[in-house]
Amino acid sequence: MITTTPQPLTAADLPAGDDPYKDWTDSMGDELNASSKIAYRTLWDAWCWWLGENRQTWRTATASTIQMFLEGPAPERAGRRKALSATHMSSYTRQRYWRILRGVYHSAVASGKLTNNPTLDVPEEQRPSISEVDRQSQVLEPAVFKRLRKAKTLVTIIVVKNENDWWHVRDRAMLAVLVDTGITTSELIALRGVDLRRADNKPLSLQQIEHPESNPEPLLIEVMLSDQLVGRQLEISPPMAELVLMWVCARAALFAKRSGRPPGGNAGQHQPDWLEPLFVARRASAPKPGAAPQALPPMDPTSVYYAVSQALKRLRKSAGSAQPAAGGPHVAQGPAVIRNSVIRLWLDTLEVSEVVARAGLKRMESLRLKAE
Repeated sequence: MITTTPQPLTAADLPAGDDPYKDWTDSMGDELNASSKIAYRTLWDAWCWWLGENRQTWRTATASTIQMFLEGPAPERAGRRKALSATHMSSYTRQRYWRILRGVYHSAVASGKLTNNPTLDVPEEQRPSISEVDRQSQVLEPAVFKRLRKAKTLVTIIVVKNENDWWHVRDRAMLAVLVDTGITTSELIALRGVDLRRADNKPLSLQQIEHPESNPEPLLIEVMLSDQLVGRQLEISPPMAELVLMWVCARAALFAKRSGRPPGGNAGQHQPDWLEPLFVARRASAPKPGAAPQALPPMDPTSVYYAVSQALKRLRKSAGSAQPAAGGPHVAQGPAVIRNSVIRLWLDTLEVSEVVARAGLKRMESLRLKAE
């Protein structure tokens, strides 16, 4: 006789009307945007899956169940990416789970589905908090960040091998934008050529594009409104602006080569290349049937992360800084750690209201990095 092990339930398997997660997100209203609801749903499903593995449901979970879950590794099922550690969650991941469990169980009690919120039975001293080690890992080391903010450093750590090596010209410009503006990966990918402006807010001129080294002026960049962040205009300093304009020049030549059409003269003329992504992927994904391949295909988050992480590794190596040790605390390597470092710098030098505006946040409470 062959027996099969029952598959653990996820939230999707719950009977109609028994979805406490949806009840919670509905009760939160505008406090949670659409993308956060999707991301948190994945975590709630992972919790439900883990409960099923341990022969429990969300209704039977107790304070000790929650503590056991939070003290272990992050579940790798229910759409979750592979956990960074096989033994424990990072304190940030633990904090996110705690917020979701506390909110969902509070909502379930309020609606009468449960009589007790098990998160309230977890002793105060054992409730998740962000460790000092993890807080430090979310910003760059001061010496590393100081060097990264210099255009000469970007030229040194990102070597352009020859005139056909356009992607390293791109990577220099990409780091320059991230370091000066603190925008997110999704905002970087969404930028178009037309989003670059002169310091007087007029379209870029031919002279600027063709002779970037002779234009010691800042640039403005338009960051579009999204469901998560507020649109805004940010400044790129003159040294970093030169690196960006060098990329604009290389990008124009790339467009002409790939499309067989001359690039547009000024950004304000809305020529085809100016409406295309500002930062271009080395390889385009396969076009849809019947569609022509893009001359300037957009980058994806993975390629942005790779370019940034490689630059940070080279920077640490050139500075003689210790590289993250295998098995040691996780050290952030991608665009997010640059954004956090920029926000930290702003918090040290500007009013909080100005930091919120520059970061594109909708409310001050969204700042994860608090002023000291």
